[in-house]
Amino acid sequence: PFLPENLALQPFRGGFQLTHSSLVGLEAEGLPEPLMARLRQVEGREWGSWDSLMATLELETLEVDRRGLQELLKKHALPTPVKILDAERGQVWFQQDYRFDSPKAQLHFRIETPEVYASPRNAVLSQLYADAFEEGLNEFTYPALTAGLSYNVWSDKKGIRLSFSGYSDRILTFVQAISTKLKTLEVDEKTFAELKERKRRSYTNFHLQQPYQQAFYYRSLLLENRKFALWDYEKELASITLKELREYAQKRLYARTFLQGVAYGNLEGSEVRTAVNELLQTLGGEPLPEVDRYVESIRQIPSGTAYTLSQPVEVNNSALVMELQVAQRTPQNQVALQVLSTALQPQAYNELRTNQQLGYIVNASMTEAEDTLGLVFLVQSGTYGPAELEARVRAFFPQFLKQVQQMPEAQFQALKGAVRNGMLDKPDSVSAVAGMLFGRAFERQAEFDPTSPDLRALEALQLQDLQDLVAQLGESQQRRLSLRMIGQGHQDGPVDGVQLSDVAAFRKALTCPDACLP
Repeated sequence: PFLPENLALQPFRGGFQLTHSSLVGLEAEGLPEPLMARLRQVEGREWGSWDSLMATLELETLEVDRRGLQELLKKHALPTPVKILDAERGQVWFQQDYRFDSPKAQLHFRIETPEVYASPRNAVLSQLYADAFEEGLNEFTYPALTAGLSYNVWSDKKGIRLSFSGYSDRILTFVQAISTKLKTLEVDEKTFAELKERKRRSYTNFHLQQPYQQAFYYRSLLLENRKFALWDYEKELASITLKELREYAQKRLYARTFLQGVAYGNLEGSEVRTAVNELLQTLGGEPLPEVDRYVESIRQIPSGTAYTLSQPVEVNNSALVMELQVAQRTPQNQVALQVLSTALQPQAYNELRTNQQLGYIVNASMTEAEDTLGLVFLVQSGTYGPAELEARVRAFFPQFLKQVQQMPEAQFQALKGAVRNGMLDKPDSVSAVAGMLFGRAFERQAEFDPTSPDLRALEALQLQDLQDLVAQLGESQQRRLSLRMIGQGHQDGPVDGVQLSDVAAFRKALTCPDACLP
C-alpha cells in the first residue's frame, strides 16, 4: 500500500512573498539595479503564482534570463504557510513546495501532553514508549521503508514528536497507518527487557562521555527551569514494567493533548487536513489548555555575579565551559552578538589553541538558550586542569574586548558582511525547509520571517553600538557560569565568586519564576 504510483508534481496553489530578506538575498546574487528597483516595488505583496509575479515585473523591457530569474526568486522568496487546523485541539500549518520540484514531502508533529515531563518516572516512560513503539512496528513499516518512506518518534519536554518523510503520493497513507497505532505497543516481555537494558546503558554511559559534553549537560541542569537528571532516570527505570508502560500509552499519555504540526512538500492541503483529523480522532481525550502547556524558561544570573560548579569525571581529560549571559533576544542584540562572535571565534582559537596549546578542543561562540543570548567558551585539555583553563580564558577575554574597542571601521564592516552572508543561507532540502517552518511556527510564535528584522538591525548596527556592548562585558559586570570538569589526575583550583556544592544549590539561589525568563 505504500509503493508510490504517481510521481507527478501538484499544481502550485500556495503563497509566497518577497520580503526585505528576499531582496537582500537577490541583490547579493548580483541582479541588475533596474530589475532590483522593480522587485522593491512589490515587496510585501503575497503571490499565488510565479506567472503573475513575472508579469507584474514587465520583464519584456529588460534583458533578463527569465528561467534563471525564476529559480532565484524561488530560492529567496518567503513561503507563507496557511493554517489547516486552528482549534482547541491543535494548530497545523501547511505550505506547498515551490522550490525543489520534488515529488516528496515532510510532516512534523508534536503531540503536546503534560504527562511526558510530569516527573522523572513519566520522562522515562515517555522515552521507553518511543523506543517500544518504533521497535514494535519494525515489521509493519518495512514495506514503507523499501518504498522510500520513513518516520521517527521521540519525546521532548513538551510532548511526543513524530516526523514523516518520503514520496508524497503515499506519505499521508503512511501517516494515517502509523497514527492508528499510537496507543498500542506491539512488543513482548523479552524485547521490552532488551529496550530497558539499552536505556540503562545510555544513562550509565553518560559518565564516559567527553568532559565538555558532560559540562554542557550540567549547564542545562543548572539553567533550565525544569530539568530532570539522568541519575534520577536510573532510579526509576528498574521498576517500570511492560504492563505499566502499556497502561501509560493507552490511558494516560494522550488523555489531554494539543497537536502542533507542519506539512511541507508536494501535497494538497485538503488531503493533509483529512490525515490530521484522523490523527486527532485516534488521540481522543480532552483538549490541553494553553495554560497547562509546557513553556521553557532560563535562570538569569544577576549582573556582577559568578557561579562555579566543579565535578570530577571518570576520564583523563578536563574541560571548562564558561558562559556569559548577555541579553534577551531582540534583533539589535542578536546581530550585535553575532558580529562579536564572528570576531571572537578565530581569535580565541588562534590564541588558546594555536599559541598557548591549551587544549585540543577550543571554541568560543554565541549561545542561545531560549531567548537568553550569551557567549560561551569551551576548552578541553589532557594537560591542564579546569581552573588553569578558566584562568587562561579569563586572561584572554579582556584583551579581546580591548581589541574590539580599537577596531577599525573596515574590519567592522567585513564582520557585518560575514554575518549577513550567514543570514542569507537557505535550507537546501524539503526536510530542511519543513524543520525550519516547524521551528518558526512553534518556537518563534509563527514569526515566519525573523531574518528581515535581523537584517535591518544589522544594516543599522554601528561600530559604536558594538563597542557599547563590549563595555558591558567587563569582569565586574559579567553574568558568569563556569562548569569545571576535573579529569583523572588533574586538580581543581580556587574559585572567583560562588562555589556551588551541587545543582540544587544553584536552583535554590535562583528560583523560578522570579529569576527566570523565557
